[in-house]
Formats: sequence, structure tokens, C-alpha cells
Amino acid sequence: PEQTGTPLTLLHDASGIIRWTCHAPKSACQGSQRTGQGYVEEISIDLARARLPFKALWWGRAHIGHESLTWIRWAEGLEQTWLLRNGSLVAGSFDAKDDGAICATIGEETWTVTEKRTLRHRDVKKQLPSWLIALTGTLPLAREHKFLGEVTLQTTTQPTATGLAIGEMVQWE
Repeated sequence: PEQTGTPLTLLHDASGIIRWTCHAPKSACQGSQRTGQGYVEEISIDLARARLPFKALWWGRAHIGHESLTWIRWAEGLEQTWLLRNGSLVAGSFDAKDDGAICATIGEETWTVTEKRTLRHRDVKKQLPSWLIALTGTLPLAREHKFLGEVTLQTTTQPTATGLAIGEMVQWE
């Protein structure tokens, strides 16, 4: 990897712990069909009950040249947003649109991601094997929308730059 990611404790209270580590926010990778920039993360969830503290999740990452942005947004319950610039946690604002588009402002930078192609749009529960649903009991309905997008980076000091992004919005009932 080009950079080492930042481990984050997203939740640590009486309800449990959620930890997220971005091991490689932007690394060279090669697959059977493509070569390009990759991303490796790890999520550890240890909750006292089988409910997440939010009902809406936005997650994504964007790459422009050697620059990267990762976002995590929780809503409808515990409201929280994390922005990581080149793997490091930064302060900024985040606006998620219903159509999946996002806008993040970090200092003088504005990152805008728009959807170009739907990669997956599904009811997550319908994709799980029946034995797993029986084992876990009742699972809430979750709708997932994952997309490939274009990102635009605008600053006050540099020309506008573009790149690629992948984003996801999950809504639980």
C-alpha cells in the first residue's frame, strides 16, 4: 500500500463496540480482469444486541491521482460522519443525497461524487441462505444500493480534477 490507514473506534459504549480499520486506503492491485487502485478494510462489530445503532449508512471511497477520500456516514439513530483524506481522519462537512450523490468539504477542497452506473441494488436479506436466517433469527430488511461514480475535486488553488469513486447506501427498516 502507498499509505497506512487509520484505525477508528466508531462506537464504544454500553451497547458495544464497532471498530473500523482501513488497512490500505489506496494500494496497487491486480485482478484477473483489471489492474488499478484497491482498498482493504476490516470491520469488527461486538454489540450486546443484534441491532446496529443506525438505520442508514453511506460508505464510499474516491481516488483522484495520488489523492483519496473515504467517507462513512450513519443516520436515522446515531448520527455520525467520518471523513478520511489519504487514510487520515480529517474534519469537514458531508452531505448525502437520496440519489447516492455525496459532497464533502474539507478546508478549501470540495469533493463531489455522482453516480455513473449501478453495481448492485438489492434486498440484502433475500440474498442470504435460509439456514443463516434461521440461525440468526429475524433479520431486519436491508436495501443496498452500490454504485460506480465520478468524483470531482475543486479547490481554490488548483484546477478541477476528476477520478473514480465507489459508493454504497444501505437502509434498514
